[in-house]
Amino acid sequence: MVGYDYETLCDCDFSGAIIISIGVAEEYEQFSQEFRFTSELGNTFDYIGGFFYQSSEMDFSDSIGLPVDGIAPIAINSLSPAAAPIAALAPGTATGRNYENDSDLWAAFLQVTWNITDEFRLTVGGRYTDETKEGSREQIHFTAAGVAVPAPTTPWALDVTNLGTYENLFGLFSIEPYEKIKGDLDDTSFSPVITGQWDMNDETMLYATWTKGFKSGGFDARSNGHPDENVNNAQNIAALLGGGDSTITGSFEFDREEAETIELGSKMSLADGAAELNIALYHTEFTDLQTSQFDGTLGFNVTNAGEATVQGLEVDGRWAVTESLVLTASGAYLDFNFDEFPNSQCAFGQVPNSPDFPGLCDQSGERKEYTPKYQFNIGAKWQTPITNELVLKLAADANYMDDYLYSTTLDEETRQEATTVVNARIALAEVDNVWEVALIGRNLTDEEILNFGGNSPLAGTLTSGTGNSYYAFVNRPRNVAVQVKYNF
Repeated sequence: MVGYDYETLCDCDFSGAIIISIGVAEEYEQFSQEFRFTSELGNTFDYIGGFFYQSSEMDFSDSIGLPVDGIAPIAINSLSPAAAPIAALAPGTATGRNYENDSDLWAAFLQVTWNITDEFRLTVGGRYTDETKEGSREQIHFTAAGVAVPAPTTPWALDVTNLGTYENLFGLFSIEPYEKIKGDLDDTSFSPVITGQWDMNDETMLYATWTKGFKSGGFDARSNGHPDENVNNAQNIAALLGGGDSTITGSFEFDREEAETIELGSKMSLADGAAELNIALYHTEFTDLQTSQFDGTLGFNVTNAGEATVQGLEVDGRWAVTESLVLTASGAYLDFNFDEFPNSQCAFGQVPNSPDFPGLCDQSGERKEYTPKYQFNIGAKWQTPITNELVLKLAADANYMDDYLYSTTLDEETRQEATTVVNARIALAEVDNVWEVALIGRNLTDEEILNFGGNSPLAGTLTSGTGNSYYAFVNRPRNVAVQVKYNF
């Protein structure tokens, strides 16, 4: 049995002003048990099989508050004179979401290896999985006094002469209230694998693998809207005042993701065992790829992106040139495109163009985020004794990464340019490694690398869709550290 619970308070508007405060709390418990049976190795047929069971429970809640001393009323008033009744209602109010998810999973698996000859073996295996899930989510608005405001049970009509309602206030942030929605699913799948392995000689092994896998469906915990656009007829008032599309539509249940992969490769020992080289060529096709996208305001919508293909080549190797010097190198080529993604969130300024999903964009044919086309690494380690008791160690590596987008909406403004990062290390150690003192330099080229980011929350809201800003998390710049190790 394992579990955790945590609470956090986030200043998630990414600005110096006090606009919103977000509190998050989560509790999780999990129990799992696995039983295995295996054969002795070295027989004509080797096998491993077993059963696995897992049960988990998660309770998640978050709240979005408009602090009394914040600038939300001023920002809301700037949208339009008609927004004054909403601004007057804002100080101290909040909206909260409660989410629960329970799941039970059991699986049976078996893998058999047929050692056909001393040089060739064939492995066939499979895993049958049955998973059930139950999920629920509700969204509740609260007055400044902390009193819950009942969600409308019937569609409500927008009355521009009476904007001072909690539905209109949080409609500014694309959040609508709704009573608890529930879902359950029972997902079963069989995941097979077939691998052929050939020891061509004592130095070279070749292999080929075909396998299918899946990721079960589930429920979205962080969407701010009801999945049915017709429920309550809630409106994004900011978009309405700005003349844009004001419909609020969230997500809740998403389907399972499936993948089918073929991989060819080789593992080689070279230079009489002083070097090794590994090569892998792969091709994977995804169906109903699961994606989570920021809605541009304060929520995240999980959906299935249709189809995607990822394929590439990976090469890595090591060479002990001498007893003191080791060289390493690796390289990768990656091609990861959406074959079908007609229901993507639009990037800022992008005109919705999906014929089947109004207000969304068709990103079919586009490259997925966080998928640099090329990556390379070279490194060297050298050590030598300088006395009978001391060893000097030197190491350095250079890492190249091609450009990539880091926003799930594939916004061109979130492109990280190609970078080369150099690291180095010099250490003095006791010959038996009892202690070591090292000077470490990371990112010596002082590259600015943005590893996560996107549209700033509320930027489009507070400008009625006419302006935007971006936030990003940045890797550490050039830094130097002293490291001391002692083995007791």
